[in-house]
Amino acid sequence: MSECATDIAELQPVTSAKIYGTELATLSKLLSGCELDIDDPNQWRKFQTQRSQKPAQFDDGRITYVQAELILQKPAGEEEASERASRRKASPFSRMLRPLDGYRLLSLKCNEPSTGLPISTGQLPTLVELSGLIHKPVGVVAAAKSGDQIIYEVDYCGLKADDTAEGLSIAEDTSVADPFPDAVWLTAQAQSISEFYVLYLVKTGERAVITAVKPADVQTAATFKENEGFAVK
Repeated sequence: MSECATDIAELQPVTSAKIYGTELATLSKLLSGCELDIDDPNQWRKFQTQRSQKPAQFDDGRITYVQAELILQKPAGEEEASERASRRKASPFSRMLRPLDGYRLLSLKCNEPSTGLPISTGQLPTLVELSGLIHKPVGVVAAAKSGDQIIYEVDYCGLKADDTAEGLSIAEDTSVADPFPDAVWLTAQAQSISEFYVLYLVKTGERAVITAVKPADVQTAATFKENEGFAVK
């Protein structure tokens, strides 16, 4: 356990995969670098677009289910220094995501896939536990640029944690299926994706150790650069 990370860990990149993880994080490093500055449901409703699946579900100010496209625009004349300071703070949004009791939410930062290309459930990476248990995604958070705007795609279900979950898929169209996403509509109009995170729920405990991250379309799993595993406490 002394060689296991507990907060953030970098991965050996599997660059031959279409989507591969670069770092796995939890606690204060969850969604590290994602500047989605929202801390209450009213702000969320203000920023989400007409293309969002409504209503997003909140419990005590935290998200339990959401499929939304949000458009945020930085205030004109924002100074670079304050921008750097805001990046160092934990995003209020990350605290709104609510895992099940006894589970920890993990975020896998990935390389940025191409916009406008369909991504199926099977193309997203999975987490491999020391026990051999495979964890599939319960959500995706992506940020993309479209002119002067930043478009966020947020799809998450904090109530779905069974090991046989189908996960989700990302598609170019606007089709949405119940109960949690069969398809979402990641920014066909965006020029580029700047950040792409895949979310997982992992049951906490002494033996909950992630040893590898498996990209979908290659045989080799990614291991950690400086650690034997990632302990989920």
